[in-house]
Amino acid sequence: MGHPYSPTVSFDGGDLDCGNGLLLLIRQHIDPLAPGELLEIRSRELSVDEELPAWCRMTGNELISRFREGREASFLVSKGPFGGGPTPSPPEPPRDLPPVVVPSPEAAPPVGVQASIVAPLSVMGIGSWPRPPPSPRR
Repeated sequence: MGHPYSPTVSFDGGDLDCGNGLLLLIRQHIDPLAPGELLEIRSRELSVDEELPAWCRMTGNELISRFREGREASFLVSKGPFGGGPTPSPPEPPRDLPPVVVPSPEAAPPVGVQASIVAPLSVMGIGSWPRPPPSPRR
């Protein structure tokens, strides 16, 4: 498994998340690139899966592809809009998986059937609760 395009520059962000230095490293590596060039970011931090696409949208960069193998993730980001390049061929479907059976609409439960009852959830207050005013000392 890999990216459909080759990166211009690649670096490993290790266990850093976006709030603890990864964005600084990204900026350091992406600034010298020309618009449309590609940066590969490797990371072992799970939160980067959600934070990096949001950062790309906010900064006008484009997330081209991403994949994860175990703890290791790899992201391919274009500086600014991606100019293209050769059109990648679509990946071949895995041949060893059984076909997926999609149930027909007739197999769905009839309209108006009561849903199963869900047990109530416990709720715990977190934070500061108001305290009564201090009693006068005698």
